[in-house]
Amino acid sequence: MLEFSPEPYVLVDVPVNFTSQSQPPLTVRNLSSVEACIADIRTGRPEIVPLIRTINVPPYSASRDIYFNITPTTLNPIDDTITIVLSCPCIDSIRVPIRIVPTNNALAISPRPLDFGTLPPCSTARRTLTLKNNDPSSSAELEEMAIIGPDAKLLRITGSPWATLPYSVPSGFSFTVEIEFSPAGTRAGAKAAALSIRYTINGQEIRDTVQLVGERTVPIETDTLLDFGEVKQGDSRTLPLRLTNNYTRSMTFTFSAGQWSAYYTTTPTVMNVDVVTKTATADVEFNAQDIGDFPDTLWVKFTSLGMSCTDSVPVVLRATSIPGIGFALWLDSLRILDPRQKDIALNIYGRLDTNLVLPNAQLLLVLDVPNQLFMPRGVRARGGRIQSFNSRTRDRHVITITVDTLLAPLSQQPQLIAQLLGDAMLGDRQCDSMFIVQARWTNSGIKPTTWINPSQGNGALCLTLCGAGGPRLLGSELQLPVFQIHPNPTTDDATAIITANERGSYELEVLSLDGIVLAKQALGQLEAGSSYQVALQLDRIASGLYWARLRTPSGVRVEPLVRVR
Repeated sequence: MLEFSPEPYVLVDVPVNFTSQSQPPLTVRNLSSVEACIADIRTGRPEIVPLIRTINVPPYSASRDIYFNITPTTLNPIDDTITIVLSCPCIDSIRVPIRIVPTNNALAISPRPLDFGTLPPCSTARRTLTLKNNDPSSSAELEEMAIIGPDAKLLRITGSPWATLPYSVPSGFSFTVEIEFSPAGTRAGAKAAALSIRYTINGQEIRDTVQLVGERTVPIETDTLLDFGEVKQGDSRTLPLRLTNNYTRSMTFTFSAGQWSAYYTTTPTVMNVDVVTKTATADVEFNAQDIGDFPDTLWVKFTSLGMSCTDSVPVVLRATSIPGIGFALWLDSLRILDPRQKDIALNIYGRLDTNLVLPNAQLLLVLDVPNQLFMPRGVRARGGRIQSFNSRTRDRHVITITVDTLLAPLSQQPQLIAQLLGDAMLGDRQCDSMFIVQARWTNSGIKPTTWINPSQGNGALCLTLCGAGGPRLLGSELQLPVFQIHPNPTTDDATAIITANERGSYELEVLSLDGIVLAKQALGQLEAGSSYQVALQLDRIASGLYWARLRTPSGVRVEPLVRVR
């Protein structure tokens, strides 16, 4: 079975009074499993002449193009039928309708297409187009000539008879246009562009295009794309860039990124690949410094003793930096204060959830402090200070502190980042909570962006402060046992420190934030007034935020627990 396309065969803007080759051709495709033999191609109108009349079309979807010389003598449309006479696998004929729409396209352009051939690195090519006004009586007014297409930037018009357009082309007059093809800095392969022309003749505007074809070869091979995907801000990702030297001599490679050169780093910066080794790999690293998309081009520059210049090929770089330098902040679980104590240091801890290390990070912390138990006076950290001191109620203060230099670099490991200094107070309240209200990073450059464990108010990831002598009954409240998680956040060998307030059976539980019990440890009989240390069983619990709950004979006590691996 033979398939013809396009069908019907329609040709528009065919120049009048001039012989031109049909564009596009009539394509015949053999969809059968046997060869098809075209013995003759016939038309009824003398203006349509097939360039070939016999052709064999192999089986299995092979195709052949059939061209015609078209010579309209008037501007009237031409309707005809193309008859395809078959001699094998059977004797038959197929008819394809053809319609030709002539136009005053009086400028004949040759050659079509304009072929620049195949160019090696460090080379350019110039070719000439000839344009002739074949109209027997009218001049053509050339109004526009431009190079268009995906690779238009690789070509330019280098010679023409006009300084500016429009340009008048008298009847029978011909002229030439020189075009240069310079594909340096592109990857190997065919390039696609066209010369677009607009002119007026006999009051009719005509548009025409001439295909510009050329190919580039390069003696190296590289990856075409390095896609780093999504990288958390503050992290980096490294991908290999594969290089192959197909030249006859050793090749020297250098690398440079375009717009985001501060974000992409290539190691090594210079590589020599000989003809024996032939292949090599460079490491390209993306550093996610700011949030956003970072599309770029890595120029792989190459040169050799046998080359007259340094040429290059582009490698597309894609990366997205996403929020995700998570950080956790917390306080100790419990401190018992003696009112006579001065210069007490309350610890503030921090960690990151990436392998980044910030040796000099600055942040503002807003703390809610019970001033009947503790009165802040300063911050222990070089450059740290209390920035503001506001009374929220008569027995609480909200303070803002700055931490300008950490006591230890902030990293994935829990670190003591600052200490709030102050004095113990003798207040009416025996126990109360101090907690972190807000945290904002102010250091330049990389900033953590996601607060993993923000405070939810009193009792959430906070420090319980108690007066000396331990908690006692307040009104109708039960006396609470001392219950401390140490360290907090914990590792697999975290310890619960318990001072029993009554004799009886105690039980320790680890719960999810929605109250589901994940682990349970029976502690047995504890004696009132005695202290115990119990290893928490956390080996089957994933990293995250949980509650630790102590069940006593007469009540419960809950403490926050940050699980860190």
